[in-house]
Amino acid sequence: MTVIVVVVVVVVTMMVTMVVVVVVVVMVVLVVVIVVMVVVLVVVVILVVVVMMVLVVMMMVIVRLLMLQGNNWVSLALSRTVQGLTALLLSLKKCPMIRYQNSSELSRRLADLVRVYICIYVVVCLVFTGKHYPHY
Repeated sequence: MTVIVVVVVVVVTMMVTMVVVVVVVVMVVLVVVIVVMVVVLVVVVILVVVVMMVLVVMMMVIVRLLMLQGNNWVSLALSRTVQGLTALLLSLKKCPMIRYQNSSELSRRLADLVRVYICIYVVVCLVFTGKHYPHY
């Protein structure tokens, strides 16, 4: 009788040990999977931020190139005019229909820059807040 009890105790102990080993292995695998997922998520977020910053820098370069075309506008005056019009349009929260006289190079350049500034603002709002700017 005591031999049967000893065998049962040994078998139960082995089974419990195997279950504990399996549970530990599963937990280790889950921790590794979670760590890998977090690392991948961080890398994706960093890549998205870098890509968006590159886009914003490219748009700013386009703005600078538009400002430097020709010598009809004084650069500071054009910059301040664009900033003022953009601030006004964004504060009204309306999507402007930007029109200009086709024969006027000055008005075309001003309209193009206002359009680019509004696009930059909308992209930055979307990236950093996750929300679309109203009416755009």
